Amino acid sequence: MARIQLTDMIVSLCGRMLTATIRLDRSCNPVPEVTPSSHAGEGARGCSHGRGRNHGGAAPGLPGYTQPAVNARSRRMRSDHIVVVGAGIAGLTAAYRLKQAGASVTVYEARDYVGGRMTSLEWEGFTINPGAQFFTGADRYLLHMANDMGLADQIRQRAPGFLLAIYRDGRIYPVNFLSIGSYLTWRGVSLSGRLAMLRLLPHILRFRGIEIYHMERGPAPDDISYAEFFRRSISPEMFDYWAYPTFETNCSYQEDDLSRKAFLSLMAGYLNAKTYYFADGIGALTAAFGRLLDVQTGVAVRQIEFEAGGVRLTLERAGKTENVRAGRVVVAVPGTRALSLFADPRPAWQRFFPRVAYTRIATQFHVFEHESFNPGVAPADGVMIPRANRDIGVAFIYFQQRQGKRWLALTEARAGAYDPSLSDSEQLDRAWQEVARVYPELRNRRVAARQFHWPEKVPAFRAGYLDAVREFFDDPQEGPVFFCGDYLAGPGTGAALFTGWECADRLLASA
Repeated sequence: MARIQLTDMIVSLCGRMLTATIRLDRSCNPVPEVTPSSHAGEGARGCSHGRGRNHGGAAPGLPGYTQPAVNARSRRMRSDHIVVVGAGIAGLTAAYRLKQAGASVTVYEARDYVGGRMTSLEWEGFTINPGAQFFTGADRYLLHMANDMGLADQIRQRAPGFLLAIYRDGRIYPVNFLSIGSYLTWRGVSLSGRLAMLRLLPHILRFRGIEIYHMERGPAPDDISYAEFFRRSISPEMFDYWAYPTFETNCSYQEDDLSRKAFLSLMAGYLNAKTYYFADGIGALTAAFGRLLDVQTGVAVRQIEFEAGGVRLTLERAGKTENVRAGRVVVAVPGTRALSLFADPRPAWQRFFPRVAYTRIATQFHVFEHESFNPGVAPADGVMIPRANRDIGVAFIYFQQRQGKRWLALTEARAGAYDPSLSDSEQLDRAWQEVARVYPELRNRRVAARQFHWPEKVPAFRAGYLDAVREFFDDPQEGPVFFCGDYLAGPGTGAALFTGWECADRLLASA
C-alpha cells in the first residue's frame, strides 16, 4: 500500500492497543515480549533434565533478575523448615524459588491434585484445560519458569491477530482488530462506536511503563468502575458489545468487578502481547513443579498459630488431625480463605482480606459430532454473546478443538448467573440448549459433557480495591507468615506466578 490515511493509522494503533483485553484469563498476564523460539534455543543450550540454569546470574529477558544465591543466609535456612499452604501456581513458584535458595520446603494442598486452575487432563480423546487456557508473551516470569522447567519446546503460538466475533440480532460478526479493513468494515457495532475507541488512546498512554503486576502503582485514582468510565468517556455501545463481553468471557466479571484503573493497567500491560499455550496443556508447568517439590496432596491446613521460633500448623489428613511446626509459612490460598486460618490475625490482615472478592463459575465442556458444521466465526475460534441477547443464557461459545467430525466446545453461564445448587446435568443441559439457540443444527448432536466448578475463578478488582492493595503492601505485617496469590496482582496465571516469585524474595530478604 503506497499511502495510508492518517485515520487508518490511528485505527491500526488503537487496534493494537485493544489486543490487551481479549487475552485475559483464559490468560490475564503482563510485561515485554519473549518469543518461544528464543526460549527454545536457550533451553537446548542451558537446561539439563528440566533443571534450572544460569544459577546465580541474570536471566535472559528479566532485567534485575538473579537466581536465589546459596549463601550463608540461605545455608542457615536449611535448618529453618518452610511450609507453603496451597499448590496453585503462586504457591508452587514460591516453593521452587525457596528451594533454589537452599531452603527445606514442604507444600500442603487440600485437593487431590497439583496446580489449582492451571491444570490439564485427558477426556474423550481431547486434552482439556478446566481453568486457565493460555498465557501471553508479556508473561516474562512465566516464560522464564517454563524455560527453567525444560518446557520451551512445548510452547506454541496461537493464531496471530486480535480475533473475536460477537452475536447480535441473530447474526455472528467476526473481526480482526489488527486489520484496518476488517475493523472499519465490521458490522458488529456502528461506525461511530468503532471510531469512539480512539478516545481510549490518551487514557492508555498514561499507563504505559507501569508494572502490570502492581496495578496499584498506576497514575489514576481508583474511584469508578470500567462500566462508568466507558459510558462517561468512551462509548456505551462499545462497552455493551466489546468491553463487557470480553471481560465476562475471560474473567466472568460483572459491571462493578473491574475498576477503570485496573482496566487501563491491563490494557497498557498487554499491548501487542502474543498468546501461547503448552502442547501438553496448561498444566504442563505446574506438573513439572510438582515433580521437583515435596508436595503433599489431600492435606488441609486448618489453623496457623504463632509460637516462639516460628509457627504451628494444624493439619487434617485422611480424616485425622496432626500438628507440624515450621520456621516460616507461605499462605498461597485464595484471599477469601486466608483470614480464617488464623485465630489472631494481625491488624493489617484484618483490614485487607475482607476486601478480597472472586468471581465464581462452572466451566463447561461439550463434545458433539457433526460432519459439515461451520461455526461461522472465522478467523476467531468462538463467539461472545453480549447481554443484549437476553434470551441466551451463556456468555460465549468457543470451539476449541476438532478431530474429524468430533468437536470440543466450551461454554460458561453469564457472569453472576452461576447457580451451584443445580446439578451438573441440569447446568450442562441448559447450556447446550443455549448453544442450540445460536446453532440450531447442533441440537441433539452432543455426545458427552462435563463441567468444573470454580468458586474462586479470578479476583475482582473493583473500584477502591487497588487502594487497599497499596495500603497492604505499605505495611503487610508479614513474618514469619507471608502471602501470595492472584488477588495481589491481577486476574491471571502470570500474575499469580509473579506473586509467588515476589513472596519468596520477601521471605528471603527477611531471613
